[in-house]
Amino acid sequence: MTEKKEIVTYSLSDLKQLGAQFDNEPESIDDDVIIFRESDVDVLRESRLFTYPCRIDAAIFIFCESGAMSVSVNLKTYQLTRGMALLVLTGNIIQVHYTDHFRVRGILVSSEFMCNTMIESKVAMPLRRQFQSDCCLSFTDEQISELDEYYALFFRTLSCPEALYKSETFRSLITAALYRIGTIFVSKIKAEGNRSANNRQMALFERFMQLLETHHATERNIAFYADRLFLTPKHVSKVILEVSGKTPTQWIDEYVVLEAKSLLKYSNLTIQEIADYLNFSTQSVFGKYFKHKTGLSPREYKAS
Repeated sequence: MTEKKEIVTYSLSDLKQLGAQFDNEPESIDDDVIIFRESDVDVLRESRLFTYPCRIDAAIFIFCESGAMSVSVNLKTYQLTRGMALLVLTGNIIQVHYTDHFRVRGILVSSEFMCNTMIESKVAMPLRRQFQSDCCLSFTDEQISELDEYYALFFRTLSCPEALYKSETFRSLITAALYRIGTIFVSKIKAEGNRSANNRQMALFERFMQLLETHHATERNIAFYADRLFLTPKHVSKVILEVSGKTPTQWIDEYVVLEAKSLLKYSNLTIQEIADYLNFSTQSVFGKYFKHKTGLSPREYKAS
C-alpha cells in the first residue's frame, strides 16, 4: 500500500529558515513578506520544495520571466510561459512541477499583512472570488513593463537598510499593485466572457459567491444560501468544496472576518456598532467569534 503524505502547511517563518540555503537570502519583512528573484529558482528546484502538494500561509504572486513551468493549484494545473503569472490565495493547495529551463520571480505576503492592506472590501471580495476560480493571468508587453516597475520598487523597499516605515511603505505599494492587477484581471474576464458558464458546478459556485458578497454581513447559515439556490445544504456544501477546496462555512467565515477587520481598522464604528452591523446578537458573541477566527479580540486587532 502506498503511504499517504500529509499536506504540509508552510508559514513564511518556515520559508525564511529554508532561505538559509540561498546564496543571496531573499529579502523579507519580519515573517510577513518574502520576495524572491530569478536567481533563487535553482535552489528551489534542487531542494524539491513544493514538489508535493502543500499549503502556504500566504498569498503568492509568481511571474514567469522565461521558459515554461507547470503549477497545480487545488488540483487544477496551469502552464506558465513568459508574461504569465499566478496569484494563489492563502490556504490553497499548491504543487510545482519543475522543469530545467524556466525563470520566475515572485512575492509571498502573509495573511495578516494582506488583511491590513487598504483595499476596500467591496473591491477585495469580488477579486478574491475571481482569483479563487481562475488564478492565472497573461500580461501584454506594456503591462509587463509596468509590473517590472512595481517589482523594482518592492525590491528596493525591502532591501533598504533603513527600517523606518518599511512595512508601511510596502503595504501601500502592494495595495497599489493589487488594484492594478485587479483592473487587468477584470478586463480579461470581461473580454473573454465567463468561460465556465456551461459548467454547472462552477455556475453554482459563482451564484453562491455572489449571494455571499451580498448577504455575508447578515447571514452566516448555509441553509440561507442553499434556500436561495433552491438546493439542499448538503448538495451545496459538496459542490462548493469540490470546486473551491473550501466549505461554504469556510467561505462565509472568511468574508465575515475580512469585513470585520476592514471595519475595525478603517471605519469610525465602535465595536458594538460593528457587531450590530454584522448581525451578531451581542458584542460579546462577536468578540468570541472574532477571537476564535483570528486569535485576537476586536479591541486588540483594532489597536494593532
